[in-house]
Amino acid sequence: KGVRSQSQQKEHIQEDVSTRTNLPPYVEGSVHAILICHIPKLRWLTKYQSLYRSINIKMTWWSEDDVSAIFKPQISGTKSDHRQQPSITVKYYIRSDLKQFSKYLTDAAELLLKVCDADNNRI
Repeated sequence: KGVRSQSQQKEHIQEDVSTRTNLPPYVEGSVHAILICHIPKLRWLTKYQSLYRSINIKMTWWSEDDVSAIFKPQISGTKSDHRQQPSITVKYYIRSDLKQFSKYLTDAAELLLKVCDADNNRI
């Protein structure tokens, strides 16, 4: 059982978005690295600022069949929505070596982020 230094304790990231996806998707094996995605705030252009007060951001990686994570960030310039507890950080386990993961990212057509109204799920 190892003891963590103070610098290691400060680096501990609290994940609050759950996912069952490994990266690349559908790859099994030992964990080679961890990728942390963090979306704490969304800032609208001025013309959209008053339209949406509560949103979800749905993340889908290349080759995934479905959404792997749903973020619920704070919207800049608005008061926090009491109905929506912020969910802003997800941890992905990289299950290929880093050279293969780099190739996956290079080959990936896109990382899809859909911004949806939390009330009606409209994109």
